[in-house]
Amino acid sequence: GWKGIRQAIRRIRPTCMNLPVDFYRQVPFVIRVLVFAAWRMRRLKLVFWTVNTDEDYRRVKRHAAAVISDNPLLILAHSQ
Repeated sequence: GWKGIRQAIRRIRPTCMNLPVDFYRQVPFVIRVLVFAAWRMRRLKLVFWTVNTDEDYRRVKRHAAAVISDNPLLILAHSQ
């Protein structure tokens, strides 16, 4: 659960977190806000995978340091 994740983050001290884009669909808004705030305080960079649609990209772009996609044309379209 979240307690185990929190303990692992404290122990390992990663510089980034890789999250599936489904994180936005599966985690309630209030929890997401708290999780993102906590990770921002620790200066963790967020990498989202697999971002394959415009809708997914719009969801994650605000928080993402990077995205992983099976659709390179999508990424190119948004990088211009």
